[in-house]
Amino acid sequence: MKAQPKGINSYKFLVGKNITRSAGATAGTVASDLVLAEGEVVVTDEGNVILDSTTVLTADKIKIIMGRGAGVPMVESKVITPAELSGYHIKRYEPKVNEVAYVGFNGTTGAIDVKNNFLYMVPVSFNTLMMQETSSLYQPMYFTYESDGTATQEKIATNLYKNALAINSRWTRPVLLIELVNSGTKTAPGSAGTLTFTKGSNVVVGSAATAINAPVAIGDYISSGTTATSPVYKVVGIQGNNLIIDVPYQGASTGPIAATGNLLIANASLGDFGIKVTG
Repeated sequence: MKAQPKGINSYKFLVGKNITRSAGATAGTVASDLVLAEGEVVVTDEGNVILDSTTVLTADKIKIIMGRGAGVPMVESKVITPAELSGYHIKRYEPKVNEVAYVGFNGTTGAIDVKNNFLYMVPVSFNTLMMQETSSLYQPMYFTYESDGTATQEKIATNLYKNALAINSRWTRPVLLIELVNSGTKTAPGSAGTLTFTKGSNVVVGSAATAINAPVAIGDYISSGTTATSPVYKVVGIQGNNLIIDVPYQGASTGPIAATGNLLIANASLGDFGIKVTG
């Protein structure tokens, strides 16, 4: 005979969704797959009648039920009596909030110190970006650049930025959004039409009516937004109404945006650079 492992306590977790409560899922209604939305969790009596914050206190027996959508059996707990409850804790759903950090220009002040023949290293720790239980799965990230004898903010910032993107891309599910920002004055890249930015693409697409102004040149920087912290991308090519940028667009696809908006920083108007890290 083969020995069996000793049994241990087992637990059932119901993971609900942040949803708008459906009209039928109200106190006094019998819970069913047609009443509960997918991911909706309710407390009922043993007959599956939904309880509210008052009736639940006088119920002799309760159940916890989660809907899985119309036509799909609900997930139901066993019938629970007060004597079986060791305690409970209620916490309202709170959406995730990204943390944002900057190296250099942060939208208001700051710059990257320029030093020749200097090793720049930026560490990123995940201890505050993720749950403690999972942060150990992600080792600290370091992106580096060693400047030469003709260092500039642009060279330092763009090389650190590209090194960070290369490291971030090694993960199957990157947890960081890394972008370049600049304090330079923005002007309109076109006199008509729109521009569209697509995640993962090096091409900023201009509409058929887009008229790229003469000042747009290779070496300028194009942005998908007009704020001081909107990401910027270096223009390395111009093909008709389209702009070719030096690295694939990192953010969520955006556009069409009016090309008459302040989206372009001319190379001659570049200000302080910064690297924006969101996670």
